[in-house]
Amino acid sequence: MPPRSLFVRQRASGASTGIWLALLAGALQAACLAWPTAVPAGLAALGVQQGQPLWWGQTLALAVLVQLLLASRSPRRAAWLGWLFATSWLACTFAWLFTSMHTYGGLAAPLAVLAVLLLAAVLALYYAAASWCFRALALENSGQAAIVFISLWLLAEAARGMLLTGFGWGAVGYAQVNGPLAAALPWVGLYGVSALAAGLAVLLALSFRATRWRQALSSVLAMAVLLVLVAVLPAPQGHDTGKLSVTLLQGNIAQEEKF
Repeated sequence: MPPRSLFVRQRASGASTGIWLALLAGALQAACLAWPTAVPAGLAALGVQQGQPLWWGQTLALAVLVQLLLASRSPRRAAWLGWLFATSWLACTFAWLFTSMHTYGGLAAPLAVLAVLLLAAVLALYYAAASWCFRALALENSGQAAIVFISLWLLAEAARGMLLTGFGWGAVGYAQVNGPLAAALPWVGLYGVSALAAGLAVLLALSFRATRWRQALSSVLAMAVLLVLVAVLPAPQGHDTGKLSVTLLQGNIAQEEKF
């Protein structure tokens, strides 16, 4: 009897739920890059602070996407969900472009909204392709699934940031600058940390999806090993080259007059 695939067909009744989950998870990932609103004092203990990244929230949001991909009934469905997730994430992340184009550029609000959505939708195609490939492989081993997802996510992030001049604004690595993966930034850079964040997300999703406690435990242990390995990385040692004098100039020109 062949081993049971990690991918389980999603029931038709859950199709609309998957769409909403993809959109909400994408918006959550965007919010976790820099939390947009003030929060009750009690949430500060969880690291939720206005204007600050929320590393564990980003991990959870991406884990929801992985879960949706694993539950998708076909590669086409996975690509659709991946595209919705990425479009929601990028559109929310690019919201500042609306202010630039409408408030300061004078572009009509509907056109500014459309421009932001179109940019997000086009760039989301990289993640749709990654999601399609992940589902098409129909992997039966958790370790293989984790490695493949990490690799595909890294390729999608790099493609968005580099191809056709690139527009890498809002990469998930930025959400990790105050989290446990930040120690790896000097060694692997932004995209490397994005890959590590994808690793945490896929392992978290696999732990919840496991049908046996040993499978769940192996995913949790893999997450712990990853975090420990990053934690023990030595801090880069720089060399003092003397004092550097810096002068900053800021023109007294109103922002709306610059456009």
